[in-house]
Amino acid sequence: MSADGESFSGLLLRLRGRIALTQRELATRVGVNVSSIQGWEAGANYPSVASLKALIGAAFLAGGFSAGHEADEAASLWAAAVRDAPRFRTPFDRAWFDQIVGEPNTHAAAAPDAGHRESWAEAPDVAEFIGRASERALLRHWAGEEHVRVIALFGIGGVGKSLRATRVARDLVASFERVFWRSLRDAPMPAEWLAEV
Repeated sequence: MSADGESFSGLLLRLRGRIALTQRELATRVGVNVSSIQGWEAGANYPSVASLKALIGAAFLAGGFSAGHEADEAASLWAAAVRDAPRFRTPFDRAWFDQIVGEPNTHAAAAPDAGHRESWAEAPDVAEFIGRASERALLRHWAGEEHVRVIALFGIGGVGKSLRATRVARDLVASFERVFWRSLRDAPMPAEWLAEV
């Protein structure tokens, strides 16, 4: 993926073609809405730093960069965002990328599992979710290690229960065979949404 001077949207389109994902599939892996991917590919808007890091991480895990040139290609994608996006000025963090390259490829190991299914419906975009690390760690521990079957988050409206639950679910998605996210706001009957998936 040689990219000197190529637009961010052009590089992203080519990258998505290499990893053979639909916009929806890529959006799920990045943790954004499909409309974000569509906007980025159209050049209508650009990712935040957190979303671009998630995009690069997802592309790396999917084998989207040429072997031996991963850092250069990721840096080229980042440079295109800096060049094209009006307010994007954060430089590429090579140390951050080196950490990603050094991490075990958990998604690749899970990829051959044809039984894995995800359905996020109208899950909120949590790409820029920050804070609440201790609470998230506790929820991940309960769901991932203690195998608690039901975890309920209670509180007044607007304090971030849905965002927190979605972020933890996205953190743990590779650990489960099936992931279905549904809002209880309109409380659809399980038979209705199970028919959709």
